[in-house]
Amino acid sequence: MAYFTKVLLRTKISGNVLEDELERREIVFGDDEQTFFIRRYQDGKLLRFPHCNDEIITPDNTWSAEKINAVLGEGSSVYDVVSEVTVGGINDGEVVSGTTLQSFVEKLLMLYTPPVVNLSSNIATTTREFGNNIETMGLTASPIKGDNDITLLTISTSRNGQVAQQSPIVPAGEDLVYNTLCEDYGEITNDIVITATVSDDERTIIDTLNFQFVYPFYTGWVDEVNNISNNMTRDQLLALTGVDLLVKTKSSVNKTVTLLNGRFMIGYPASYGALSTIIDNTGFDTITDYFTFTANIIGLDETTQSYRFYVLRNDTTQTSFTNHFNF
Repeated sequence: MAYFTKVLLRTKISGNVLEDELERREIVFGDDEQTFFIRRYQDGKLLRFPHCNDEIITPDNTWSAEKINAVLGEGSSVYDVVSEVTVGGINDGEVVSGTTLQSFVEKLLMLYTPPVVNLSSNIATTTREFGNNIETMGLTASPIKGDNDITLLTISTSRNGQVAQQSPIVPAGEDLVYNTLCEDYGEITNDIVITATVSDDERTIIDTLNFQFVYPFYTGWVDEVNNISNNMTRDQLLALTGVDLLVKTKSSVNKTVTLLNGRFMIGYPASYGALSTIIDNTGFDTITDYFTFTANIIGLDETTQSYRFYVLRNDTTQTSFTNHFNF
C-alpha cells in the first residue's frame, strides 16, 4: 500500500485546490465528489475510496479502501490488487465510519505502525492422533510496540475463552508467559485454537496456534485379507508386519513399499468416504483389484471407530512400489 505525506489535492468539479505537487502524488475526487483516489504518477496505481452508500460527501460518512489499477480519464477501472505493506495508513478493505472527511484524509496520510504479537508454544502444532493428549503446555505471547503504547495483551482459547491477560503493558512491550493452561483447565484431548491478542487502542492484532486431532491412516501391506478383523485394537493392527501408522487429515496418500507375497492395503476412518482411484507405479487405476470392507478399530483413545479398508485381492512381490490412494 502507498502512503503519502506530500500531496496535490484537486477535485474534478472545482479544479486544483493545492498547487504544490512536490512528489507528484495526488488526491483526486471522482465524479460528483462521491469517490476519491490517491494516485502515484510513476506507475498510475490508484487507491480508491468509495462511499459505502451513494450519498455525496458529508461531514460524517463511511469510507472503504480498495485498490484498483486505473488512470483517471483513461479507459475503465480494472481491479488489480497490488502487494500489501503491513504498516501505516488504511488497509485495503478497511472501513472507516463516522468521521469527517478531514479526519479521514489525515488518517489516510499519516504513517502509522500497528503493534505486532507472536504466539509460541513448547508443543509443536502438528496434527495429533486422538489419544495423544497434551498434558502440559507453555505459551508465550510476545508483543512488539508500534507507534502507540500497547494497552492490552491477552491469551484465549476456543475452549475456555480468555485464560491470561496483561494490561497495561510497559511501552516497549513485555512477554505474557502462561505455563499452566493444562493445569488450570485440564489436558487437551481434541481440537483447540489458542489466540494471542494485542491492542494499542488504535488497532487490535492477533496471532493463533491451531492444534488438531484425528484418527490415523493405516498403510502398507498385509499377508492376507483376514489379517484385519473386527474390533482389533490400534496396537494389534500395527503389530502386523508391513502396517504403518500415518497421522494426517483427510487427503490422498502416496505409499511406497517392498513386499514378498503380500497385499497392498490402506485403512482410514470410514467417515472419509470411498477412494476414487488407486494409481499404481505404471499409471494404471487398479482400484477394482482391491477388496473393500469396513471394520471397527479401537483407537489410542480407547474409543471404537469405524474404518474403511482396501486390500489387494491377490499376492504380489514388488520392490519400492508406489501406490497413490486418492479420494
